[in-house]
Amino acid sequence: MERDELTSIRQRATMTNTVALSSDMDTLYIIENGRPFEYSLLHPNGIFVGTMRGQIVAGTAEAQPTSDQVERKITLSAKRSFWTATYRRSDQTFNVIGATDIDVGIVESVELKTQIHRLPIGKALLHIHRSGDTITICVMKG
Repeated sequence: MERDELTSIRQRATMTNTVALSSDMDTLYIIENGRPFEYSLLHPNGIFVGTMRGQIVAGTAEAQPTSDQVERKITLSAKRSFWTATYRRSDQTFNVIGATDIDVGIVESVELKTQIHRLPIGKALLHIHRSGDTITICVMKG
C-alpha cells in the first residue's frame, strides 16, 4: 500500500449535523455528531425546524401557527406514500423527497410517482405536524 492510500484511509469525515425521518414518518431526527435527537411529529402542536449558524435545529412548538404566520403550506399524504427528509447545509434547504401512490404487491412494471419539495430554512422556520395520514409542513413568515 502506498503512503497516499494509507493517509486517505486514516482520514475521517465528520458530519456536524443532519436530519432524518423515521420509516413510519412519525418522528424527525436531528443527528448531531453521531447522536440522534428525536422530535415527535405527532405532538399536538408539532415541531419547529430552523437553522442557527448553518446548523439545523428543532424544538417542540408551544402552539399551532396561525394562518397569518404561514407563508407557504405543503400537505403530504402518508397513506400509500413514503417520505424522507434531508438537510443541505450549502444552501440551507430542507428537502422532502417522497414516493407516492405505492402499491404493495407484485406487478409487471413498477412506476413510482416521486415528489421533491425544497424548502429554504436559512431565514425562516418550518412548522411540521402529522395528524392521521397527513403531514403538514408550513414555511413561517420571517
